[in-house]
Amino acid sequence: MVKLSSLFVAAVLFLVVAPAVSATRASVYSVTSYGGRAEPKTDSTRAFSEAWKRACSDPRPSVVYVPYGKFHLRDIAFEGPCKSNAIVVRIDGTLVAPSDYSVIGNAGNWIRFHKVDGVRISGGILDGQGTRLWSCKLAGKDCPVGTTNSKNVVIDRLSSVNSQKFQIAITDSQNVKLQRVTVTAPGSSPNTDGIHVERSSLVWILNSTISTGDDCISMGPGARNVWIERVASGVRVSGIRYKSIRGTSSTQVAVRFDCSESNPCTGITMHDVALTYLGKEAAVTCVNARGTSSGFVTPLVRWS
Repeated sequence: MVKLSSLFVAAVLFLVVAPAVSATRASVYSVTSYGGRAEPKTDSTRAFSEAWKRACSDPRPSVVYVPYGKFHLRDIAFEGPCKSNAIVVRIDGTLVAPSDYSVIGNAGNWIRFHKVDGVRISGGILDGQGTRLWSCKLAGKDCPVGTTNSKNVVIDRLSSVNSQKFQIAITDSQNVKLQRVTVTAPGSSPNTDGIHVERSSLVWILNSTISTGDDCISMGPGARNVWIERVASGVRVSGIRYKSIRGTSSTQVAVRFDCSESNPCTGITMHDVALTYLGKEAAVTCVNARGTSSGFVTPLVRWS
């Protein structure tokens, strides 16, 4: 399942790679047709849910449309499976989470896409209003936390700001593509990982900008075949220690340090590491990484 979390405990789940939907032949379900209003005191959760239900039950390609303006939502789940595998959620406006995190309570997620197949999320801003939850966590209080089976999902040109926890979470999903995504949160915000990938495979993160108070991109258990390219993070990695590692590599290059020229990896130590490939010594690549080796280390790293 893919979760987009720009908000409360936050994350929204999506699965990629959804086909594009032609607006000329698609059914359009606007949230304003079901009572959604871009007004500070209007809760548009029911309108969003109804628009999604109509699109999900339509066997034709369809669009859930969110016009310009700020729409306030409680926690909401976009549930599948749907009759169509060509649904676009087009967001021209901003989705705003409750500033009071207790409104969502133990839901664990603000926005969740569950068991969907062939969904494209396009454009828009998710405003998580995470300030109050951050203050609670920094004060050492017991604050609610959370995150969440989908496939073939595309997330394109989406902006996530000030998520209360993970901004975008991809969990238990296959074939997910994130491109031209912008994720931002203050450096002082705790646990606001930009994109978290766990128990998922075939994930692409491309042409995106991430700046958060925690990991820009974090990998949990079961993350496989993840491709990250042209992502601006500028994170400095240092003080990592590899100790007492033995094993065989599935590729000839068993050790790869590939760090930023402007922010090289520093303070890396390797002690008693032995990795082989097809019964022979494996290869290593090292770019913009500096460290030391001690004990028996093979392949030997030539720090750059």
